[in-house]
Amino acid sequence: MHIPDYSLQNITLFFTAIIGDGIVVLRELKPTTRLGYSKFASNNNTIWKIPSRWGMLLIYMPSALLFLVLLTLSSAKGHVWITVLLNAFHYMKRIYEVLFLHKYSGSALIKDVLLISTCYAVHAMGLVYLTARVPVDHIVRKQVTFGATFFIVGEIMNHYHHRILAGLRKEKDDVPEQGLFPWLWCPHYLGEIIAFIAMGFVSQNGMTFVLQLGSAAYLAVRAHNTKAWYESKFPHAATRAALIPGIL
Repeated sequence: MHIPDYSLQNITLFFTAIIGDGIVVLRELKPTTRLGYSKFASNNNTIWKIPSRWGMLLIYMPSALLFLVLLTLSSAKGHVWITVLLNAFHYMKRIYEVLFLHKYSGSALIKDVLLISTCYAVHAMGLVYLTARVPVDHIVRKQVTFGATFFIVGEIMNHYHHRILAGLRKEKDDVPEQGLFPWLWCPHYLGEIIAFIAMGFVSQNGMTFVLQLGSAAYLAVRAHNTKAWYESKFPHAATRAALIPGIL
C-alpha cells in the first residue's frame, strides 16, 4: 500500500476530499437539505424535476461512460486496469438495475441529480488519478487480489438485496424479509460500502480510502434515514439495525 508523501499537492487533495465528504454528509443529516431522490424525493411543486428513472440514469451515466472510455482507449495495465474494469462493472450494473430491475415512481430534483452525478464523476476521476500515481514497486499484489475479491462480494450482496426490494408487492406495503433484511434495513448499502472499501485495496493508494470512506459515511447516514423512514411507515415491523447490528 502506497502512502503519499506530505507534499502541498497531496495535502490539498486530502483536505479537499475531507471538506467535500463533510459537506455531503452534513447535508444528508438534515431533512431540509438531504438529496431528493429515491425514498426522499421531494414533494414540492417545483418544475425543476424529472422522472426518477431518468434521474437515476443521469446520476450514473457520466461515470459509466468515463470508465468505459478508459477501459477501451487507455493503455492502463496492472492494478490501474483492474480498478477501471471493476468500476466500469459497478456503474454498468447500476444502469442495468435502473433500466431493468428497480421500480420507480415520482420525480427527482434536477439540481440534486446534477450534484450527485458531478460528485460521482469527480470521484471517478480522482480514483483513477490516485491509482495511477502508485509506484510499481509499492504495489502489494495480495492486497489487490483481496480488494478485487471483496469488491465482487460487495457487488453481489448489493445486487441480491436490490432484487429482493424489486420483488416487493407495492400494493401490499411489504416489508423486506429475505436475505439479511430480517437483521438490517439496508443490506444493499452495506454491500456497496464493502465494495467501496475493497476498492481502496485495489487502488493501492492510501489517499483512496479518504474518498471511499467519505462515500461509506454518506451511505451510512442514508441508511440511518432509511431506517427512520421504514419505522415510521411500518411501526409494527420487527426491530432491526440500519447497517450493522448493535452499532448502526
